[in-house]
Amino acid sequence: MADTKNTRNTGTIDNTTDRNRGTAGNNSGTGGSFGGSSSGATGTMTDTGKDFMNQVKDGAQRVTDKVTDFTSEAKDRVQDWTSDAANYARNAFSNSSDIVKNFGTDMTDVVKRYPIQSVVVGFGIGLIIGRTLGGIGRD
Repeated sequence: MADTKNTRNTGTIDNTTDRNRGTAGNNSGTGGSFGGSSSGATGTMTDTGKDFMNQVKDGAQRVTDKVTDFTSEAKDRVQDWTSDAANYARNAFSNSSDIVKNFGTDMTDVVKRYPIQSVVVGFGIGLIIGRTLGGIGRD
């Protein structure tokens, strides 16, 4: 009976071992399926990461474009202001130069028209300036 008992146990053990192998085989099949699913999930996560990086890259490009546009506009404005200031200075110098030239021409015309009176006025202005400056050093 001991032999029968061992045979029964051996048969039971063999049957259990076979069932476990089948289950392991099924698990490995499931594992393979799970691996495929995991690979798909990894692929989806990789695609999502790539999409995110593309969005970041596009956003950075938009910011770079806006900064470039802003600096270009600022440069144009500074050039306009500089040009306007140069034109204003040029016009002011031209106008003052014209005024001085006109004053000189007008004075020459007055001296030519009234030579004696011009000499008397010049002598009087010279006396006034001489008296004023001469009195400064005589305290």
